[in-house]
Amino acid sequence: MKSKLTKFAQVAALGFALAFTFNCSSDDNKEGGGGSSSSSGDDNSLVEVREPVKIGIQTWMSSNSDLNATFRRCYGDEATNCKTFGGLYNWEAAKTACPSGWHLPSKDEWQELIDYVLVPAKLRSSNFGGTDNWGFSALPGGYGNSAGEYSDISKYGYWWSSSEYNSDSAYYRRMDNNNEFDEHYGEKSNLYSVRCVKD
Repeated sequence: MKSKLTKFAQVAALGFALAFTFNCSSDDNKEGGGGSSSSSGDDNSLVEVREPVKIGIQTWMSSNSDLNATFRRCYGDEATNCKTFGGLYNWEAAKTACPSGWHLPSKDEWQELIDYVLVPAKLRSSNFGGTDNWGFSALPGGYGNSAGEYSDISKYGYWWSSSEYNSDSAYYRRMDNNNEFDEHYGEKSNLYSVRCVKD
């Protein structure tokens, strides 16, 4: 079956554009189906952008978002950390950090991903102790808070969901040293990574 090439339209995010190109083939549901990588030419979107990956019936971006540069922070306020791990966002900013056609996953969408892969270590980047069978390349980008304090880079990963816990908190997923992707909730002012899923 020939691969089908789909071009995603260039997206403007607060004046910055980022294009994603996605190749979809009949092998997309097989483990190890991650795409190749390319570097964004936008200096305000420093993260390396990789092709999306299909896992089950979901299609995920295989790199953390670094869009919406006005609101994203880099771990330790070092731009090189955005290049490697993507940006960190508070919950309100996280809801705007995915381009058109993509969205911040709900807690149920995160659960669907975890239920499908069964072994969360298969989602973690091989550069950080995982096997990355699916090409999801989860990175331990750490977290920050509204006071400008940062912790856990290269140890733990934290990703927002779009689901609220209450008026002050929202659900997120945390990847720990055992590669588990446990569900937690935290203050909306905290700074976590964003991983987008296709609409």
